[in-house]
Amino acid sequence: TPAFVAGGGRATSTVSVNMPSNGPLYGVVGRSDRDHLIMNLFYLLCGSGLLTVLLLPWDEIHGGALVGPGKWTQPQKTAFNALQRSAFGLCFVGLVYGMFCGDLPLIAKPLSLGLWEPLGKLSYGAYMYHLVILQVYVAQYKSFVNFYPSHLAFVYLAILILAFLTSYFSYLMVERPFSVLWAKLMAKVTRGLGGKGRR
Repeated sequence: TPAFVAGGGRATSTVSVNMPSNGPLYGVVGRSDRDHLIMNLFYLLCGSGLLTVLLLPWDEIHGGALVGPGKWTQPQKTAFNALQRSAFGLCFVGLVYGMFCGDLPLIAKPLSLGLWEPLGKLSYGAYMYHLVILQVYVAQYKSFVNFYPSHLAFVYLAILILAFLTSYFSYLMVERPFSVLWAKLMAKVTRGLGGKGRR
């Protein structure tokens, strides 16, 4: 809405914009009802894509019902392995965009709770260590194993817990001591440079 204020002895024109409170980009984008519908369909597609990437491998366990009778063919397995990470990443980024815009508060608010902060700090270490744990687990098998849903869920959960526990102990035994040592070293260097500057 137009408004006029006095500034520097002359009248200057300013425009005040009513910014909606449901997202930092919403007022800038200025979406119409049609845009809302398109974005909601986009978020639905992203969520469906994530679920597809996560749940489609379970179909192989049950005999390949979604992709035809019997087990997956090698071309189907190759296509899934080639596209799953890219598809997961694109769908995930789409949902993150929706949370940043304030369009997905039911997802954004629970993920903004403080209880996720410690896990977030350990997540990179867990990512690095889970590969080692997974390799150790797989190396114990001498032949192919028939996985069942309950067994696979247990393996996922066990590797997840072990990865975060390993990351936590790595923080206690490696990262934190070196962080303290680095802080003391930098403090000493800073004091030394300060002493030289006073001379």
